[in-house]
Amino acid sequence: VDIAVEEVGPARVRVIYTINEGNKARIQNITFEGNEALSNRQLRKTMKTKRAKWIFGGRYDEKKFEYDLDAIIEAYGDCGRLEAAIADTRFDYSADGKKVKITIDIGEGPEYTIASVGVANNIAFDTDEVLMPQLVKATEGDVHNKSQVREDAELVEKGYRDSGYLNARVQPKVTLDRETKTTHVVHDVYEGDLKYIREITITGNTVTRD
Repeated sequence: VDIAVEEVGPARVRVIYTINEGNKARIQNITFEGNEALSNRQLRKTMKTKRAKWIFGGRYDEKKFEYDLDAIIEAYGDCGRLEAAIADTRFDYSADGKKVKITIDIGEGPEYTIASVGVANNIAFDTDEVLMPQLVKATEGDVHNKSQVREDAELVEKGYRDSGYLNARVQPKVTLDRETKTTHVVHDVYEGDLKYIREITITGNTVTRD
């Protein structure tokens, strides 16, 4: 984009933007550097951005690509790499500008395992009840899996709500021990009040009585 300014009168100018759009580039290939814990295929499966196949696909969308980078970090979080980061992204264009190769450089970081799993602020139910294996799958000694820890908290929350604590919330809090490469997980519980059914109202039934 070139910008030119022309004087057209006293204290007045005309600004002209001359745009050279170039060619519409399609994604020829997506490669990764620095990945060992996850293969190229596993990483590509997490992405919505795809390379062109014959005459189809290969369109680059910036927002979608940013989402893909976040999805890659989430995938690493599920295999214990809680400090994984995108170190760099490179776009290499062909001479005619119609093809682009994308390179994603990844810093995987160390693998973390779970050292302890606990519960905080639980009153209605004992810790053993909250951490029963039917609800909490991520336990001591496991490789830390962010998605599993989040699902565990959601199941504990559902258990509370199914028991009458309709406003219950459970938030997993994770502390990293970088020296030992372990994590400490605490499911922080807000129970709220126990609710009782006062009345059941039925509407819309014109044939069958309540």
